[in-house]
Amino acid sequence: MASDKGRIHAATDKERIQAADTGDEEASIGTFPIQVQEMLLVNDLLSVLIGIDGKYLRIKVTSGEAGLAIRPDPTLDLSLADLVDRILPLTHYYVRVVRMIDLRHKYEFGLVNHALCAALREVLREYLILVAQLEHQMSLGHLSLQKLWFFVQPAMQTLKALYNLVLDIEADSRSKPERGSTTTLRGGMLLNVLHAHAVAAGGEQHTTKLLSFVLQESAVPYLAMLHSWLHEGLVHDPYAEFMIEERPNRPYYDDSYWEKRYVKRDKHVASFLADKDVVEKILNTGKYLTVLRECGEAKTVGLPVAADGLAVAADGLAHHDASAQDAATGQAGRVGPGVLSYSSNTRVYAQLVHEAYTASSHRVLDLLVKQKQLLHRLHSVKRYFLLEQGDWLVHFLDLAHEELSKDAAQASKTRIESMLALALVTAASGDQERDNVSCSLVASSALEEVLYVISIDGSDRASKSRHLSQAGAGGGTGGALTGYDAFTLTYKVDWPVNIVFSRKTMTKYRWLFRHLFLYKVPCPFYALSSSLCPVACGVRVASCLAGCQTLGGLVTFGAGVQLPVKP
Repeated sequence: MASDKGRIHAATDKERIQAADTGDEEASIGTFPIQVQEMLLVNDLLSVLIGIDGKYLRIKVTSGEAGLAIRPDPTLDLSLADLVDRILPLTHYYVRVVRMIDLRHKYEFGLVNHALCAALREVLREYLILVAQLEHQMSLGHLSLQKLWFFVQPAMQTLKALYNLVLDIEADSRSKPERGSTTTLRGGMLLNVLHAHAVAAGGEQHTTKLLSFVLQESAVPYLAMLHSWLHEGLVHDPYAEFMIEERPNRPYYDDSYWEKRYVKRDKHVASFLADKDVVEKILNTGKYLTVLRECGEAKTVGLPVAADGLAVAADGLAHHDASAQDAATGQAGRVGPGVLSYSSNTRVYAQLVHEAYTASSHRVLDLLVKQKQLLHRLHSVKRYFLLEQGDWLVHFLDLAHEELSKDAAQASKTRIESMLALALVTAASGDQERDNVSCSLVASSALEEVLYVISIDGSDRASKSRHLSQAGAGGGTGGALTGYDAFTLTYKVDWPVNIVFSRKTMTKYRWLFRHLFLYKVPCPFYALSSSLCPVACGVRVASCLAGCQTLGGLVTFGAGVQLPVKP
């Protein structure tokens, strides 16, 4: 009997709506009884809530901030109009979110924007399911305007949070446009906006879970790039969204390879990775893996099994549908083999990055020390450039004194190289690195070279230049440049040792050698009278002292490369 009454009531409501629809199109809703007005409004609202015009509720696009306006019929009953005004903001929220999805799902907005749009669609799908359920209730005659307001209140909170998020993304896009691009926020910059919203909503559990879910899903492409960088030393970033930028076409022998092949994009550093030490470790970890890969050690690239027993594979990122609660409470991070997900707890990332950094650093150090004989090369450079053992120098000066005493333009570089090789074979026969040592004749004295660097540096230029000029920047007596003044050593290094012995580093070694060499050589003015020789030697010694004092402020070894630390 009750079911029969329900069917009769539903049929009556349908008849009322159909009668209103088939009536005069110009009739105002206020001409109908309140019960019919309510049924007509419920029918219209279920269409308007998904952005479709109703008969008595029309959506009008405007140029204002809201973007649309919905004005109910002024003849509507006031009590019903009040409920309608409470429900209509849902339409504003829904239409604005859909508009952003339609814009940002295009390929040029990048992978993070695509993931964000997919997450928003997932939330809106639940909203559309709710509207469909309400339509079913209306068809059964069980849905009143008051019940409709009750059922949509949770969705109101959800869509309002998404609406505010969309407004902030659009505002930041206008205030921080990317250089050379008309598109808006992308990559790490977009994740920072999402992260800021998730942190700001910390007091509202429902909003926090929602925004954490959106952030976790949006961060999947970014974390996939991070995974690839930490495990393979590769940058898969077709839309320039990642915190590491690769600048290809830099050969190994280029001194800028280590510093400029991979550089940070500070604007795309995610705020949950913003710890300075973590960012530097991320940058260096990928660089170390690049060294291993380009040295043919690709089979060793990847991380070992972690201490907690979770194996971390190096074959890409597997998406894992971790719950939004885990993301909000910081329990995400690594959720399974080969999986990396968002976590609000920055210590999770610090641990993961430290594991990757330790493993890659250990392998690069083994490569340099065991296979490339780094320590032996360091000792060799110390022996020749810093004159740790002077036996080879004594032999060389005995052989090349006559040639080095000539003017630099007249001295034969080929003969000097042959004499140097003979001296090294005689005095350093057991050193395998002696074949990498050669010599050259530069066109300026040691102090003139330092003066040139000071002029580039620009710091305290006047006082330093005046001090060196008074000390005798010409080297010797201020006459023509001799072979002694122009002589310097060179050292041949190959990849990957040249990331340690870079061109900049070897230049500093050369500066030190040239000044130390001037101390060791015999007085080139031995042919002068005994009264002039001490004067000339004094000028040379003063010149050397001035140069060494200046080099003390200029030379800093190891600049531009961070040696891996063995754990």
